[in-house]
Amino acid sequence: GINAEYMGLLGHEGIDKQHMDLFALLGFQLENPGNEENWKNFCTYLTKHNNYEDDLFTNYSKYSQTADGKQHMATHVGIIANVNSWTLPLDEETIEWLKQWYQRR
Repeated sequence: GINAEYMGLLGHEGIDKQHMDLFALLGFQLENPGNEENWKNFCTYLTKHNNYEDDLFTNYSKYSQTADGKQHMATHVGIIANVNSWTLPLDEETIEWLKQWYQRR
């Protein structure tokens, strides 16, 4: 399973809740790699979450103008492209990639 210390809590209530919800979906998926309903929910929620973060970064702070912010937002594009290209059941390589991505968050 996924270690709870990697929940990605930042001190922003909206983002923290979304991280917790997102990683609960991901944790379930990693334990159930062929679950289509959960995968659809994870992909939809991931897109919603990334759009929410991008909106905050762009419209409510100068983070999107920094090198870190630009890189963070680029990772959103990359992860969405990845998850949309994968098929179920998730194979071991994809599961390992997701675990590593999760821990980097």
